[in-house]
Amino acid sequence: RQMEWLAVRPLVKLVLASSLGNVCEWYDFSIFGAFAPEISDTFFPPSQTEYTRLLETFVVFGCAFVARPFGGLLFGHVGDRDATGRGRALRWALATIALPTLAIGMLPGYATLGSAAPLLLTLLRLLQGVAVGGQLVGSFTAVSEAAPAGQSNWYAALVLSTSNGGLVLGSAVSAVLRAALAPGELTSGWWRVAFAASVALALPGLVLTQRLAGAMPRNKLSTQGVCGAPATSSSSSSHPPPFSSSSKQELGLLAKPPPSHAHTTTPQQAPGAAPEHPPAPAVEVLRAHKVSVVSVFLVVACWATTYWLLFSWAVTMALEPELAGSVVLDAPGITACSLAYLCLALLAVGAVLDRPGRIGLRRAVPTQAALLASALAIAIAAPGAFVLMTQGSWGYALASCGLATLLAAFGAPLGVLFNLSFPARVRYTGLAIAYNAAQACFGGTASLVATVLCRAAGPMAVGAYVSCVALLAATSLAVLPPSAEARSGDPDDRAAAECDAEDQVHAGDISGSPA
Repeated sequence: RQMEWLAVRPLVKLVLASSLGNVCEWYDFSIFGAFAPEISDTFFPPSQTEYTRLLETFVVFGCAFVARPFGGLLFGHVGDRDATGRGRALRWALATIALPTLAIGMLPGYATLGSAAPLLLTLLRLLQGVAVGGQLVGSFTAVSEAAPAGQSNWYAALVLSTSNGGLVLGSAVSAVLRAALAPGELTSGWWRVAFAASVALALPGLVLTQRLAGAMPRNKLSTQGVCGAPATSSSSSSHPPPFSSSSKQELGLLAKPPPSHAHTTTPQQAPGAAPEHPPAPAVEVLRAHKVSVVSVFLVVACWATTYWLLFSWAVTMALEPELAGSVVLDAPGITACSLAYLCLALLAVGAVLDRPGRIGLRRAVPTQAALLASALAIAIAAPGAFVLMTQGSWGYALASCGLATLLAAFGAPLGVLFNLSFPARVRYTGLAIAYNAAQACFGGTASLVATVLCRAAGPMAVGAYVSCVALLAATSLAVLPPSAEARSGDPDDRAAAECDAEDQVHAGDISGSPA
């Protein structure tokens, strides 16, 4: 039992550290959108119209998305560099977002600093974006690689669920402050309390990530495949995986990590010759895995557009009569409940994908088929859902929960798709490039585009925009399967392919038995 606990303990530490980091990062990221009206009144000239100030606030909000690819490159390079890179990247990302968030809560407004106020606000948002570019991608990579056999979908869904937990907390804080205070009191400075509170979330996460460096389960996909079964002896012997280590090192029992495979001398090298250094991870990704980058980019675009419009911009639409023509005062509270529901729905869908017999399915649902069906469902439902959100509290709640259900079905298998898309040695960097570029192009501009479309043509135009992006994702899933490119010619990922097939067979074998 002691050895079993030693084997599980690194995974427990990793999950706890990643969960706290995701909650903190996305709480900090979400409260900016939740308090967009108050921020626009505080940091932009009062001589401008309310609509203009709101547009400028969403531009600043989008700056963080623009910075995310740069953060992804930075933290991806750190995470893929050596055996302890994953934990170090997660720790640095968490520290990078906590300080700018506190600074935003303390930053004087336009009345005090004048035109310097929006400039400083933009700089702090850029720093937040750099940090977020590394945190969620790092959690996806590290947790999915360490997932036990037959639970890859559930652990991947857990990463998204915990990140949504931070958004739930941010929405709940927004709802409580709006219910307890008058709008004038919020604008006068009480919205800053939500930003200052982020320090209480960051400290425990920093402590855990500091202790994680020597205990993180590393790159198990490179030695065990996506579902955790051991790789074949032939592939592991003739092609040693990068950054792999002994079982003692994986349990955190060795003081120092083994030297990186990239810097060891191979038998083919001439004596005394300088070791061959592999290309930088970003160079290898853009050179050898372009199809995977495009496919993941389009899939994440669907998630980012739907997600940010539903859980961030829709609240602003409901509270601004100039946009929707009506006001839904319960929108912040409904959004918080919908986010909480999404967290649970993600875990439920992940469990079903790992064990389809629980709902009577006789075969496992392939990852790309599940994503394709969910993307088509989002494309069909989005126009009507955004119109329904303007029909009072019940309409807003029904539309929000309906889209949240479709997002759960789409989001739960994302982590498995990500891990099938890139080999382990460049997985952090490859995912960081594709994921953060999509968030920058679609997530960062979603609120701005939706505001312009809603003002010009109404909420249905916003839903039509979501449908177009979802159809792009569906086309990508049907035409550009990323797993084929990642696995071709890569011995480590051939073992992953074999393990993936075993996992599908295992799910099919148990699907006929009662859950």
